[in-house]
Amino acid sequence: MTCWMRDWPTAYPRPEGPWTVRRQDLGGHQIEWGAFYPEAGTVVALVPEADEALPGIGAALQRGRLVGYRRGRRAVVATPTSFVKVVRPRRVESLVSCHDLLADCPFAVPHVLDVTADGSVELSALTGVSLHQQLRADPSCSVDSVGAVVAALHTQPLPDRLRVAGVDDPQQWVAISRRASTSHLATIERTASMLPPVEVRAEVVVHGDLHDKNIFVDRPGLIDLDGLGLGAPEDDLANLAVHLELRNLQAGTGLAPGARSEQLYRAHRQAWTGRPLDPERLRQVEQHTWFRLACLSQYRAGSRRLVPRMLNAALTTPGP
Repeated sequence: MTCWMRDWPTAYPRPEGPWTVRRQDLGGHQIEWGAFYPEAGTVVALVPEADEALPGIGAALQRGRLVGYRRGRRAVVATPTSFVKVVRPRRVESLVSCHDLLADCPFAVPHVLDVTADGSVELSALTGVSLHQQLRADPSCSVDSVGAVVAALHTQPLPDRLRVAGVDDPQQWVAISRRASTSHLATIERTASMLPPVEVRAEVVVHGDLHDKNIFVDRPGLIDLDGLGLGAPEDDLANLAVHLELRNLQAGTGLAPGARSEQLYRAHRQAWTGRPLDPERLRQVEQHTWFRLACLSQYRAGSRRLVPRMLNAALTTPGP
């Protein structure tokens, strides 16, 4: 492990420019942010409220605490009753339209409360428990209700305008990994060359970043709708399934590999009225998701030890 990784246990890698890095004090209260320059191996301290690309961040921070930040791209501020997303001003219209698109859906989503010209979008907070919280409290809990929520998203009417969601490019992750290489680089390069291609499809409305922290289960709902787009239903499902399997690895629950994924897929099939799910695409997207998360986990202290198993899963995933 290199020195900067010991000092900054969480990094958000990118193919170009500096990476945002984060650390907390021993009590877990004070968060510090930095800009890591991979080629130089140096970190410069950041003051988020001075981020000129996000002119709305200063006013937002007067109302609450910073809970998420990517230098020059976005920030999330939690207030006592809402969340304020701060983006570049030119992205506000797209962010608002994603939330408006699902305003009448049969599950809960954050509603837009206020919009400012400097790039701030205030969103209502969902009440209840996320799937991530539920899994931590009860690792053996059912995900049947989650499959139904995802199926409801995939049956939403197709809008006139919505971007087509892309698919992972493994070579981009290879390039990212080379910028701040670890002991896994050779395996990453070899794994990327062996992954199957995934074609772009634009069939249904997809979340674009569906994982357990973005789903609420007691009062079913979805958050973090920034990546809403058009894709294939398998794209959301396989991405979520791999995150669920990763939680099993992290917690050491002892659940059989693939058991949680199959439960999710079965619940979606029961609620889904569209075409049959494509097992081959599920397998392909699972492989790409394992690979992407492995590349990310190189730079995350909490899951770094699992990188070899994740890379192995990217090549041995049998599919449903």
